Amino acid sequence: MEKVVYITSANPFGVYGGAIGTRKFILPLCDLMEKGEIDLHIIYMKNPNEVENENFKNKLKNVQMFEIVKRKTDKIMSRFFFQPDPLNIYSGKIMKTLNEIRPDIIIIQSSRLGKIASNIKKKYSENSKLIINFDNFELEFVEVFFKYRGLLSFLKPIEELSVYLSEKKCIEFGDFFVFLHKEEAIEVLNFYKSSKQWEVLPFLYQEGEFPRREYYQNSVNNTINLIFTGSLSFSPNIDAVFFLFDSLKDITDLLGENCRIIIAGSNPSKYLMKKYLELKPHQRKFIEIVTNPSPAEMKKLLLSSNIYVSPVFSGPGMKTKVVEALWHGLPIIASYFSLRGYESLSKYHHKLIFPFFSKQEFIDSLGSVVKLLKNQESSFESLAHEAYGELFSYDEFLNKNKKILFEVTKK
Repeated sequence: MEKVVYITSANPFGVYGGAIGTRKFILPLCDLMEKGEIDLHIIYMKNPNEVENENFKNKLKNVQMFEIVKRKTDKIMSRFFFQPDPLNIYSGKIMKTLNEIRPDIIIIQSSRLGKIASNIKKKYSENSKLIINFDNFELEFVEVFFKYRGLLSFLKPIEELSVYLSEKKCIEFGDFFVFLHKEEAIEVLNFYKSSKQWEVLPFLYQEGEFPRREYYQNSVNNTINLIFTGSLSFSPNIDAVFFLFDSLKDITDLLGENCRIIIAGSNPSKYLMKKYLELKPHQRKFIEIVTNPSPAEMKKLLLSSNIYVSPVFSGPGMKTKVVEALWHGLPIIASYFSLRGYESLSKYHHKLIFPFFSKQEFIDSLGSVVKLLKNQESSFESLAHEAYGELFSYDEFLNKNKKILFEVTKK
């Protein structure tokens, strides 16, 4: 039986994007452990008093967990030591834990953990099999991260260099790479001039039964709720909200008074709130900004909305908001950029997923979707769940995890 250790700086029991990114490994690996095929251990970092998903925590109760609680000073200390992730400063403690466990295979959650990757090969065992997961091309992430950061932008050159060095170490010491989609895999490997083996493994948003939806499109007089979700301090999402603000007149001209735009997410930027307050009072009445919703509140917002909108035009990785919308049974109006990694769902274009390039295409798509909703001409919920099952089949995630472990062990 192979011993597997999964190392992550994201709390797998958390409720935001980083936690979602861990599930594509943790859930299948947990099942493989229950079948007696592997022995699984998880080393993870969490924030003190962090909101956690108790149901998910219960599912992993038989996994040996090693928790590192992030201190307030860790972020500053990591930057002082030129490390792009605070977990790197606990590298010595992690090496000690690895020497106690003696794993055969180690999976690292992020290419920002280059120091840990290099120490695994140098201080633990050069014969250990190391899998590196790339949830983003992190250099691209840095580029968009510092937009709207004000005075913090002076740190951008330092962050770029530390991220570059970390990713380079991951490329050098990793034995196998995992990417969210093919386009980003090719971009990263070409940039760092690597020809090592790799596989695509997208998000595993949820496993189990789909939530039941409430519909509000039975009458022309009912309000049409558009929803956008995401971190509201992240520049691609801020720009997406600005797009919706700029499109507000066209949206209300099309839908009239009975529409609402819900913007839900964590830590809204002061630039976003300033732009919102610059809107006229009669415009603001169409917009509801929900800050830091709990998982239960976010679920309720999604289930009581009619249309998911994603006017995102920048940023690395794969947009979790698309799979979030599919899981909750919503039709999606999304920029083509938002749909990177979802190419296999192109057969659902203009039936469930309505791609656009321009503001006019966005408004035209909105008109088409609302017409379908009001005339009850399309069962978006069943189509969304069909699309989710097609792209995010749990059996496929399980089989891909087994394949990755097999490929690594035969090296």
